[in-house]
Amino acid sequence: MDDFALTPAERRLFRALSERGVRFLIIGMGAALIEGAPLATQGIDVVLTAHGLEAFDVEYEQALERTVDGTSLRVLPLGASLPASGRRGD
Repeated sequence: MDDFALTPAERRLFRALSERGVRFLIIGMGAALIEGAPLATQGIDVVLTAHGLEAFDVEYEQALERTVDGTSLRVLPLGASLPASGRRGD
């Protein structure tokens, strides 16, 4: 993953959520960036519930796991992320 994919504030947020045991998924174009897609976005979509997805537990277990600065992140592949974000694309 390129260093520019997450801002320092996003990295701090995800580290704090992870340290507190909060399960979350990164979706949308932010997830695509973490996966290495050659694109840009102005924000990151994070979900704590699973509206438009399978049960959150199912999506969480099936999500791709990536490590950024020592913090484990779960990201949904873009095909699953866009419907969940309620958008067709960024």
